[in-house]
Amino acid sequence: MKFDVFLIQLESAVFLTSSIYNLGLLSIASVLQNSGYAVKALMTQNFRELSYAERINLFKESAPSIVGFNINSDNINNVAYMAEEIKKVLPSVYIVVGGPLASTLKEDILKKYDCFDFSSVGEGEFTILSLCRLLIGEKPTKDKTYHLETKQNSLEDISGLVYRKNGEIIYNPRIPFIEDLNILPPADYSMPDVITPFMYSSGRGCPFRCAFCSQDVHARGYRCFEPQRVVNDLMNGMKNRKTNSFEIVDDTFVAHQSRAEEICRLLKEKRKTTDFIFGCEGRIDTFYKNPELINTLYDAGLRMIQFGIENGNQKILDIYHKKITLEQVEKVVSNVYKHGNIVIMSNFILGGPMETQETLENTFEFSLKLLDSAPGFFELNVGFLCPYPGTEITLNAEKLGLKIIDDEWVKSITVDIPSCVTPTLDKNTLLFRKVNFLNSFVEKMVDICRMLPYEVIDFHFNAAKYGILTRHYSMVLSRIESINKWYKFRHFMNTVRLSEVSLKDIKNLKCLRTTKKILDNGNYNISGWFTDVIVSDPKEKFLYDLSSGKFTIREIANKFAKKFYISEHESISNYIIPFFEKLEKTFHIVFFR
Repeated sequence: MKFDVFLIQLESAVFLTSSIYNLGLLSIASVLQNSGYAVKALMTQNFRELSYAERINLFKESAPSIVGFNINSDNINNVAYMAEEIKKVLPSVYIVVGGPLASTLKEDILKKYDCFDFSSVGEGEFTILSLCRLLIGEKPTKDKTYHLETKQNSLEDISGLVYRKNGEIIYNPRIPFIEDLNILPPADYSMPDVITPFMYSSGRGCPFRCAFCSQDVHARGYRCFEPQRVVNDLMNGMKNRKTNSFEIVDDTFVAHQSRAEEICRLLKEKRKTTDFIFGCEGRIDTFYKNPELINTLYDAGLRMIQFGIENGNQKILDIYHKKITLEQVEKVVSNVYKHGNIVIMSNFILGGPMETQETLENTFEFSLKLLDSAPGFFELNVGFLCPYPGTEITLNAEKLGLKIIDDEWVKSITVDIPSCVTPTLDKNTLLFRKVNFLNSFVEKMVDICRMLPYEVIDFHFNAAKYGILTRHYSMVLSRIESINKWYKFRHFMNTVRLSEVSLKDIKNLKCLRTTKKILDNGNYNISGWFTDVIVSDPKEKFLYDLSSGKFTIREIANKFAKKFYISEHESISNYIIPFFEKLEKTFHIVFFR
């Protein structure tokens, strides 16, 4: 099939497993599609299993007139390589790039990379649509409700476009920001045909001024879709993606509180007939001032919230312009934990301005303190400071005690490998401290998970069913054999817990052990828990052997009574129930009807 436009999200190798299609690129694809163009959205996953010859054939057969890429500090070299390969096959194709890096570097992108014909600065919907209408020709709009007017008699008319003319690189005046996002057609979430988590942006921009953050695409203001549009998009998106969860990824979804509350009200209504949960971004200062907001979000389906805590040292937080205090962080984490059943995902930055061994220790200790205050629910992401071009930190790096060691991101991997160092912390030290930090945090998570009540473990497995994989689930709980098998049995069988049924009904339950036993000096060494469970008592060994899923507890009691000359009632009350309750606590046995 022939296509007018390919729009490609090409990741670096390190992000293959967590890649999602860029939402800005998806919006552009949807605008072009509604404007009559045949658009194909592609991701790295689409190319991964193709041979080189098959990739070349894909471009030959589709013969797009324009190929667009979203570029960032990690994928720029991969994009340049693919662009060169495409040019060999389709010499007349136009290559256009956009995204944060393109918007920051402007003319410098075309100066450095000859394989790129155009660069789009700022929000790309109107710029790329104008370029398509100029180079390909205007086509009939499908849904005229979202018809977008553009002017494109020549390249000089297209705002926000960087291009070459007579050996010079020209940067047209930046296109104004789209003030009313509701004029854009709804995103087509069937593009691309790759299964990824459903991410949604309900607005653009950020009203805050964190010193490390780049807002070259969407600027510092906050513009947003109307509440009803947001909810319609979310419902359609979940239907198209065949999922019952989503994540709202606006830098600060709750910046406009009354709007967030109206969206929650509409989502709460939808939950009466549609089963879903979601995650979103939040700010510590917002929830410190408005602690009741967490109740509203929870009723709408919130089960995970992400906070940018960034550091455990107040002076560094102030340099970042976070406008929060460590005490506020503790209070908000405590409030969310007390509410219950909401994972608190935190972001921390290492290797930033004025960072020392002491400030690193401040951050490590603070994160562990928060984990203690919200056991089973506090989680974190840890990365290194990335000196994005044009940010306050990058422009003042030397003054802030930073040395940028990889300003072209050739050796580093954004947030995973240091791009800058401080006078007392070199690259190897930072890497070593990060690994130790994460190991210590996970070790403490494991210790906490040993003691978690069933209800909390159940929360994490239930969230996973919806597609929200918490750190507790993916890094600890799902790796414990007895727990993992217990939930697999539960998925396929009508299981119950002993505490949920009466003594009369308990007798009619069947029971099945979840893991294997190893005979050790006459004892049963039952594996699969954090530590092996030792069963040495002959009566308990007898009961464990009969937990094969073939007998009811009444039948087991009858066999037990005959073997040990004990009444059936005493067998159940004094031996069977106490032993099975012990096994149930470690998920070594499952009961079913």
